[in-house]
Amino acid sequence: LYNADPVITQMVNDNSLAVGSVIKVPRNSAGGTPVLPSTIGRTSTANPTTYGAAGQQITYTYVIKNTGTTNLGPTQFTVTDKLISPNPINCGAANSSLAPGATLTCQAAYAITQANMNEATITNSATASGSGATSSQSTFTINRASQGITLTITPSVTTYETVGEKIIYKYTIRNTGTTTLGPTQFVVNDNLISATPFNCGVANVTLPANSAVECTAEYVVTQNNLNNLSITNTATASAAGVSPSQPASVTVNKKQ
Repeated sequence: LYNADPVITQMVNDNSLAVGSVIKVPRNSAGGTPVLPSTIGRTSTANPTTYGAAGQQITYTYVIKNTGTTNLGPTQFTVTDKLISPNPINCGAANSSLAPGATLTCQAAYAITQANMNEATITNSATASGSGATSSQSTFTINRASQGITLTITPSVTTYETVGEKIIYKYTIRNTGTTTLGPTQFVVNDNLISATPFNCGVANVTLPANSAVECTAEYVVTQNNLNNLSITNTATASAAGVSPSQPASVTVNKKQ
């Protein structure tokens, strides 16, 4: 007879990546054969919570914990994780024993496939067994990394009034995705300033998620601008490995 509750914690590490899942398996009140719970308590952590390339290796770390009041084992604890293997994975040494509160740790590696990259998520389910007890199934999801940039244009003035007046446009390119971009050269395509794209920031910039790179460009007001009521500037930003930003526009009005 057993009188202990195994708890399985699953954590995912990709270098610093970790995704966790906690599964509690209580014993019945009579202290006999273990019974599966009707609910699962689960915690998940990840750093980052995404995958970004085929061939990227994810290391799953499984921690089995005895939360009961008596020893479990000696036995071979196993983890069943179909994402990793069609067969149960041995966790710890053969004939392992777990005292109350003790844990057992093991790892298994998974390589991201192109099929994973074609999907937005990877859903993984696993159970653990040992000393006649089998946990309930825990399911968690890892998201594919998203990539994107936005462009903001800020003029140095809100109005103009003379030919030859200079307007300085500041361009802010922000990484709105979940993964680091670069190292790469970010560029701005702004036909008001140049017929060809111009570099924004130094070459080989590395831009973490939610970070930005900035640059400026000068425009000189012409007689044609003075004949009109405003100057509207529209531009996009781009970089290798990411789709161009949506167009950004800003208008500077002629002073009345």
